[in-house]
Amino acid sequence: MTVETTLQQASRKLATAAETPRLEAEILLAHTLR
Repeated sequence: MTVETTLQQASRKLATAAETPRLEAEILLAHTLR
């Protein structure tokens, strides 16, 4: 595996990890507003 591939995978994992709490918060908010 090249360094470039490793960096791409790492940044993708970080992006996913950063998105998850926001998505969960939006889902919770949507349920609360119903």
